[in-house]
Amino acid sequence: QVTGMATKSGTSRVLIADDSVILNNMLKDVFEEEGFEVSQAFDGAECKTAFLKQSPDLALIDIQMPRTDGIEALRFIKSKSPETLVVLMTGVGNEQTAVKAMKLGADDYLTKPFGMPEVVSLIRRLIEARRSREENLRLKKKIRQGEKYLAHLTTIINEAIVTTDARGRIQFVNRAASRMWGYSLEELKDKDIHFLVRAEAKTLLYRDLVKDTIRTGKIEGEFHFRKKDKGSFPGYLSTSVIQEGGRPKGIVAVVADLTRLSEVERRLKQSEKLASLGK
Repeated sequence: QVTGMATKSGTSRVLIADDSVILNNMLKDVFEEEGFEVSQAFDGAECKTAFLKQSPDLALIDIQMPRTDGIEALRFIKSKSPETLVVLMTGVGNEQTAVKAMKLGADDYLTKPFGMPEVVSLIRRLIEARRSREENLRLKKKIRQGEKYLAHLTTIINEAIVTTDARGRIQFVNRAASRMWGYSLEELKDKDIHFLVRAEAKTLLYRDLVKDTIRTGKIEGEFHFRKKDKGSFPGYLSTSVIQEGGRPKGIVAVVADLTRLSEVERRLKQSEKLASLGK
């Protein structure tokens, strides 16, 4: 597949295909003065060859040309490189043919006679619009790659991740969170985040996790959390604010399970007591 691209210096490539030597050379001079890199063809067959050789960003093609007409040249270019821009030139009275060309993939058309500022303005507008589309696609791809990477991280880390909206309603939990509490995302979706915190711990601390996080920027500390099987586990909670457009949209909470650590501390205290009794 052939892909039209700008040169290393950022100059756009334009292919002019018209059997009128005068108009072809006039367009060449104008575009070169405007900083474009120009290649020329004087019939449809030359247009195809020049396209394959030069890989232009845009092809400006006359509909009526010997050997191969502009419609066939359009079909050929779009079959090889759909993203290459094609503008067709047509005479007065041939607008219906130009409309047909638009349906076949032409990006725009010009009716002869036209002014040089008009054609330069059109070509610049089309090229800039294509560059904007390509940049948007690159950014979307980059975002998707970042989202996939973050999604992968949430599945492999051992800490629980819980996100909420600004009202504290749970929007997402990762696999580790499901393991810790025993609930699936479907069971927790739109429940208040305090549903996961053991009632007495919440009461004793007098905390609203969401409001306090939005007010202070973060919360850190040990909490006891309530499991689906009515049991509980100790955990270290760290929260931060989710912002969008400079406004808080919710919070993200990360919880590390301290069960193993608590068990180690309990055993250590027990061994210390036994050692004291031994003495």
